[in-house]
Amino acid sequence: MTQNTYKILVVDDDPDIVELVRETLETEGYLVDSALSYKEAEQYLSEKIPDLIVLDLILPDGDGYDLCRMITQNRKTRNTPVLMLTGKSSLDDRLRGFVDGARKYITKPFELDHLTNSVLKLLQREGPCTTS
Repeated sequence: MTQNTYKILVVDDDPDIVELVRETLETEGYLVDSALSYKEAEQYLSEKIPDLIVLDLILPDGDGYDLCRMITQNRKTRNTPVLMLTGKSSLDDRLRGFVDGARKYITKPFELDHLTNSVLKLLQREGPCTTS
């Protein structure tokens, strides 16, 4: 288990996926919050800035690509890395994810070790976010 205080926001409309990702990342020592919709994620990001966002593309009230673009274009959140975790697996989907600002793209179903290693690498590369 790593010792850290990195904050991660998981945005996915599937509560089972959210809970699986939460438990996995909390076991690694991360602080994890969640949002089950585009609107919840927007509200969260208006109040807090996580160190990393795990983002699904298919949300009940919005498009994950749009949310990723909003995150990377916003002055307060633009340095927050986005890891897309989604069932959309075509090459076009992946390319669009990277064009819209994702730093990593993982398709479902996924290996938990792949997720935790990807999160660790992104955070080591980016470091903690600051609000200044």
